Amino acid sequence: MINWWEDKRTCALMREYVFRNQLVGPTDADIISDPEARRILFDFHDRLYKQKDSSPSYVVGRRGSGKTAYLSYIEGFGKYDICINIDKWKVFKEVGEISSQGGGTVFVEEMDDYWDSVLFTIILSELRRRYPRLISRDQFLENYFGELGVERANSATSFLTRLIRRLNGRYASGSSGGMLSALFGELFNEFDEPGRELRQRVESLCRDNEIRVVILIDSLESYKVDDERVSDGIKGFLKSVGKFNTRRNRPEVRCCIPSELYYNFLALSTNAGKDFNPPLFLHWKSSEILSVVAHRMCIHMRLYNDGSSVRNRELLGLNLDSRQGLQRFFEKVFPEMVTNETGDLERPEIFILRHTQMLPRQALKIFHSVIRENYSETGEYAYIQPRHVLDGTYKIVNELATSVCTAFRASYPGAWKVCRDVVPRLGYTFKLDELEVIYRRHLRGRPGISEKVTELDFARMLIELGCIGVQQNVSDRYQVAQFEYNSRGELMPRGTDTLCVHPMFRGPNGDRKSDEALKSVYPVGVDPYEDFS
Repeated sequence: MINWWEDKRTCALMREYVFRNQLVGPTDADIISDPEARRILFDFHDRLYKQKDSSPSYVVGRRGSGKTAYLSYIEGFGKYDICINIDKWKVFKEVGEISSQGGGTVFVEEMDDYWDSVLFTIILSELRRRYPRLISRDQFLENYFGELGVERANSATSFLTRLIRRLNGRYASGSSGGMLSALFGELFNEFDEPGRELRQRVESLCRDNEIRVVILIDSLESYKVDDERVSDGIKGFLKSVGKFNTRRNRPEVRCCIPSELYYNFLALSTNAGKDFNPPLFLHWKSSEILSVVAHRMCIHMRLYNDGSSVRNRELLGLNLDSRQGLQRFFEKVFPEMVTNETGDLERPEIFILRHTQMLPRQALKIFHSVIRENYSETGEYAYIQPRHVLDGTYKIVNELATSVCTAFRASYPGAWKVCRDVVPRLGYTFKLDELEVIYRRHLRGRPGISEKVTELDFARMLIELGCIGVQQNVSDRYQVAQFEYNSRGELMPRGTDTLCVHPMFRGPNGDRKSDEALKSVYPVGVDPYEDFS
C-alpha cells in the first residue's frame, strides 16, 4: 500500500486545505469536508481518540478542543455501519420548542419519550433510505411512515427539518393527545405505547441484521439554555440521550456539549448522575498538542518540500510520540531559547503553549502567526527567529482571549468588556478581596456591564473563563498556577489563596506594583516534556 504523499490525487486534495504559506493547515475542523483530508490532518493516534471502546453519550470540551475532530474519528473508525450526522443544533432546538405551543404543563418524562421517538424516527428514516426492503417487511414501521407523511430526504438534517414542519402543522392545529399524538397520528390510538413499540422494532431490526448505528450531534453551542420556553425540552433531551448508550446492541448517540455551557446543562438535568454518566472530557496534554502541530508541519513538508533536504528527512523520520523525538523536532525548527517578558530564557514552544488554554485550535493559530511573522521578514518558513516567536504570539493572544469570552456569552454576555477593564488593574498576584474592591470601585453601576455581570458573578466569571487561576508554587523565576480549564471540576479559591492572571489575558504588557517581583505564569501541565517523565 502506497503512502498518501506518493499519490498525486491525494496530494492535490491536500493542497486544497494546506496552503504553501500555512504550515500548520486549517485551524477549524468544520471547513475540512473531505473524509480523506480529515483522516490525514487529524492526528488519530492521540490518546483521546484511543478511547474508541468507550461509548459516552456526551463529549464535553471547550471551543477549539477537537469535538468535531473526535466525531470525525468516530465516523471514520469503521465500527458503525450507519453514522447519522446532525450538524445543525437549530433543528433540535425547534423540535423542543414545539412542546411550548400547546401551553400547560409538560412533564420531563413526556419529553423523554418524545425525544426518544424523534431520535428513533431519525434512525428509522436512514434505515429506510439504505435498506428499504427491511422496512417494508414490518407493517408497523410502514404504517408509521404513512402516518408521518414526511418525504424521503438525502440527509438526517433535511429529514429532521421536514419532520419539524410536519409536527408544527399538526400541533398548531390542536392535535389531541399532545406531542406523541402529533408524531404518531392514528397509531397513537392503536397502541398503548407507540413510542416503545417504535424503539423495540428499530432495535430488533438493527440487532437481527447486525446493523450498528450511531447519531453524531455537533454541537449545542448556540442553544439558549436560559430560554424558559424550551427548558422542559432540554431536560427531556438530556434524559433521553443520557440513557441511549446504556445497553449493548442498541443504536448509540454522541452529543457534543461545550464546556462553557456544561454547568448550565447540569443545572437543567433532573438527574445529572444518570444523564451524564459518564461523559468524555476532552482535556489535552501539552505534549499531545505539540504532536498535532508537528504532525501538521510534516504534512506541509510532504506537500511542498518533498522531504528531500537532509533536515526535512531527519524531521520526517522522528518519532513524535517520544520525548526525544518531539524535542528534537522543535529544536530543528525553532530557536533554542527566547527571552520572555520577565527577561528570562525560555523554550519557544513552552512560551507559546502557556499563552494557550491547552486547546489545539489556539496552539495552531499561534504557531501559524509566529511562522507568518517570520516569513514576512525573512522569506523563510523554517528556522524561526526568536523575536518572531514573541511578536507572532502577542499579535494573536488578544484575538484568542476575545474568542474565549465569546464562547461564554450565554452565561456572561459582558465578559470581554469586563476583562479588558479589569486585567490592567490587577497585580501579577492578588487576593479575592482585591477583586471585590475593583468591582465596587470600577464596575458597579457602569451601564452595559453591572447589569450583565453582578458582584456575585464577577470572580466566578473570571475563573470560568480561565482568566485567573490559583498559584500552586513559586520559584525564583516563575509561578505555577492551576486554572479551571485544566481542572476536573470547579476551581474554588479560598480567601487566603494567591491568584494570578493567565498569560493569554495579560498579553505582553500589564501594570504591576512597583515593589512586585515579576514572575512568569506557568499553567499546570504546560511543559510538554514532563508528560514523558
